[in-house]
Amino acid sequence: MGTTAAITAVRQSIQGGTMSNRRLNIAVPFAVLLAVLTALTPVRPAAAHIELPTLTALHAFVGDPLWGLDTVHGTVLAVAPDERTAQASTTKIMTLFLTAQAVNQGVVHLDDQVTIDALVAIPMLLLQSRMQDVNGVPLQEGEVVRLADLIRGMMYQSGNNAAWEIAEYVARAYFGPSAGVPDFVNLMNQEAAAEGLVNTHFISPNGFDDPNHFTTARELAKLMNHAIDDPFFREVVGFIGTWNATTQAPGGGTKTYSFSFPFFNPFPGYEGAKGGGTTNCSGGPTKGCMVMSGKRLGRRVVVAFMQGQPWAEETGLFNYAFATIFHPNLRGTSVPLAAAQTQDSFDCVSSNRAVSAVLESGGPAKLIAWAPDVDGSAIAKLSEASLPDSTIPPGNGDGQGPPRAVELTHLGDSVILAFRHGAQVELSRWSLAPDGSLTMLSTGIKLGPAATMAFQPVANDKFVSVVVNPDGALVLKSWAAENGGPGLTLLDTHQDSSRVYSEAAVAGPDHTDPLNGHSAITAAQDSAGNTVHQTWAVDQQTGRITQLGSLVEPGNHTSLSIAPVAVDAAAGEGSAPIYYATAYRAGDVAYMRFYRIDQQGNPVPEGFLPTGVTSVADVRVASLGHSGLMLTTRTSSGSVELSVWEGRRLANDGIAAYRIADHPAYDGASSVNICRLPSAHAEGDYLAASIGAADSRLQLRAFRSGERP
Repeated sequence: MGTTAAITAVRQSIQGGTMSNRRLNIAVPFAVLLAVLTALTPVRPAAAHIELPTLTALHAFVGDPLWGLDTVHGTVLAVAPDERTAQASTTKIMTLFLTAQAVNQGVVHLDDQVTIDALVAIPMLLLQSRMQDVNGVPLQEGEVVRLADLIRGMMYQSGNNAAWEIAEYVARAYFGPSAGVPDFVNLMNQEAAAEGLVNTHFISPNGFDDPNHFTTARELAKLMNHAIDDPFFREVVGFIGTWNATTQAPGGGTKTYSFSFPFFNPFPGYEGAKGGGTTNCSGGPTKGCMVMSGKRLGRRVVVAFMQGQPWAEETGLFNYAFATIFHPNLRGTSVPLAAAQTQDSFDCVSSNRAVSAVLESGGPAKLIAWAPDVDGSAIAKLSEASLPDSTIPPGNGDGQGPPRAVELTHLGDSVILAFRHGAQVELSRWSLAPDGSLTMLSTGIKLGPAATMAFQPVANDKFVSVVVNPDGALVLKSWAAENGGPGLTLLDTHQDSSRVYSEAAVAGPDHTDPLNGHSAITAAQDSAGNTVHQTWAVDQQTGRITQLGSLVEPGNHTSLSIAPVAVDAAAGEGSAPIYYATAYRAGDVAYMRFYRIDQQGNPVPEGFLPTGVTSVADVRVASLGHSGLMLTTRTSSGSVELSVWEGRRLANDGIAAYRIADHPAYDGASSVNICRLPSAHAEGDYLAASIGAADSRLQLRAFRSGERP
């Protein structure tokens, strides 16, 4: 269809009423109205303390695409999500997507010079939103505009005139000079059908109200979720700033355009949006329709609504959705151990095995094997075994030096138990059989004196012990499973006596670091209260320990805990650096320090966060699947809280941290430990172990954050 024929067709449509502005006669069920007027009921259950967001829309859908947007679990919140309604300028995401496809296929090019024809200058296209220059002059017949600038005018000024010109230009590129807007609209409907959008139909490329131009909130979200995977589409809708363009005016000279976008302060993780407003889509003077996408902690959420408030209530919807998705849900509680416990350590060995080391009051050191079934919300005790000669003789107290203590790590299916009696520590090695039974392989392996101790695996058959000696020296030793034997072999020792230390924590990278090969990082408190971060390499063959770099953070820090933070590689970076977070208590407040390990192995400070959690006695931190952390705190009154934090890498390599969700987990704890279970069904499965303040009984609880199919 040529230009004249297209204009005639448009006029006939107006006269025939197919593009009228009359309101769609869609009945809203009373139950839906009641839900909107009183309280929203989310489809996916959320924790009671997650507040429902403000939502005024008569049609709305908030979805988690990982589960599928047609599923109950993928539907986070919904109001009449499958009822057909007008879509106004959100239509333009389909126009943009088809144009992006044409660019990808080489059918059109972003630098193409498009001559505006009479189609886009007719009054019908100028009554509503339009692409216009800085002087308020819209696109003119004969004006020459770069296709890339037309696209931005369509999306940022929501130019109906630009949408029609793009539709005609792309249609002619596909089908020849006689093609026109109706041919492009046919492509829109074909694409909708191919994507299974059975309740979506288009009449125009821009979204005029018409009884035959409709979609649903769910299907609009589906379209956004599909289109946002295209890089150019994502670049356009995700633009933040001001887009400037210059065109060739008809008859000579130039015109200047300037578009600012978006129309609100984007939340962290914002991917892109398109709003719109027509009589039918708005339903009120301050209302309209919206489709938006956001990604946090590696998970995408899509939002679509009609007859709501664009650029005003989306942030609340996204915050609610991510809090619901990543809320640490209780998924099983063990039967508490009967005997009184005085101290414990804890290690997650595999997705369905964990081991506790405990000290009984007046009794021996024990290992307990557990079978956590997070999918089935159950934790079963499998076996227990006592360490020989670890019972305190009657009347002997705890001997000389620090009180008894235990600590754990594992190498494959071997469990390493460290037992301190007096000032001396001995190691024992145990096998953990598939049925959960524990068998001691060797014992009496001398580690040396220690005031505090921690352990970190650095290879399948090697680990590092990190202790603070009674004299305040920091001592690292590398160990290997005895070649062909049941014991352990000491490989190397490194001692730092440059400061007087009081406690130390250790962690390792979540994957091999290709930049500097570091194997572990320690955080140790010195006598001045400073936290000294040190990076270590451990030779995979010889076990030789080498210090790579250090970072001193001033302050009075205690209860140190470390975890790696996963980040994405930047464009052209190849592999991303390793980031860590050290959590600690300063006064009674929990803090987190983020730092990056540079190419030489130096810890570089990249962010500092007061968490706002107060009255803190203990702090523990563990990794979440993608760019996140699970922070566990115990207050002085014994209340344990789990909170999920996003650590978002910035363009300058810094880390900005955001609280995503929290869960007041349980009360009455005199201690807390946490470890992460490997999981394919969640962004993070965790076991928390606590000794009860009232009964001194050890109990385990499983939590799941970011459930996956």
